[in-house]
Amino acid sequence: AINSEDAKVASAVAEASADISKLAESITVHLAGGGRLFYIGAGTSGRLGIVDASECPPTFGVPHGMVIGIIAGGDAAIRKAVEFAEDDAEQEIGASIGIPSALAKVKENRKKLDDASKPVLEQLHATPSWKELLQEVENAKLKKEELNENSELEDSQRDAKMLELNRVLSKPAEAEAKAIQLAPECIPLQSALSKSVDELESLRKKISREKVQSHPKVVQATKRVEEAKKELATHRRDLVTIRNNVSKAMGKVTTAQSELTKARIADAKDPNNGKPKSKGKGK
Repeated sequence: AINSEDAKVASAVAEASADISKLAESITVHLAGGGRLFYIGAGTSGRLGIVDASECPPTFGVPHGMVIGIIAGGDAAIRKAVEFAEDDAEQEIGASIGIPSALAKVKENRKKLDDASKPVLEQLHATPSWKELLQEVENAKLKKEELNENSELEDSQRDAKMLELNRVLSKPAEAEAKAIQLAPECIPLQSALSKSVDELESLRKKISREKVQSHPKVVQATKRVEEAKKELATHRRDLVTIRNNVSKAMGKVTTAQSELTKARIADAKDPNNGKPKSKGKGK
C-alpha cells in the first residue's frame, strides 16, 4: 500500500509542474532583488524545509540567511518531535510583541512592490533584447537536454557545461530583478519592504531569546559564564603584571649586557686599564 501511494508522487508533481515552474521563477526574481525564502512547517514538513534551507549555501553558493527554515516547536523539534507545537499557546507570545502586525506590513509592502513592478516588467518584456534573451534561453534548454543524453562526456566536463547553461537560464530572472532594482518608482518600495522584513525577523529573534533565556539550564549556564569571565579577567590582570615584571627584567639584562660590551671594548683597547706599562730589568 505504501509503495502504491509513493508511485503517485511523480504523476502528482508532473501535473503541478507548470505551477511549480511559475513559483520557482517568481522566487528567483525576488531573491535576486534582495528578498528571502522561508520554509515554514510542522513535523516532517518543517524538518524537510530546514534540510533544504541548510543545503542551499554550500550547494548553490547563496549567502546564509537568504533561505530560512522554520519549524513549529523551535530547533528542539528538529531532532525530537514536539507534538501539537503548531497549536502551542506559548507560541502566541509573538502576538504580544507585534509579530502579526509586522507580518501584515511585510505582505503589504510586498504587494506594493509587486504592483509597481508589473509595468516595469511589461516594458522590459516588450524590448527586442528580451526576445533575443528568451531565444538564448530556449537554445540553452535544448543544449541541456542534449548534454543529459551525452554519455561520452566526463562528469567534470558535463558539470562545467551544465553550470554555464544554468547561468544562461537564470538571465531572464536576473534581468527582471535588475530592472525592478533600477526603476525609480520601485526603489523606495524595495527599501520599505527590506525594512519591514528586518523588523519582523528582529521580533522573531526576540521571541527565541526570551524563551531561551528563561530556561533554568540557560540561567545556570549564564551564571557559570559570568563567573568564568570574572576569573579570566583576574588572570589577565595577573598576566599584565607578569609581563611588566618581565619587561623590566629584560631592560635590566639589556643594560647589563651593554655595560659588559663597553667593558670588553675598553679592555681590548687598554689591557692595563690605564696603568703604566712596567719596564723590564736590564741585564
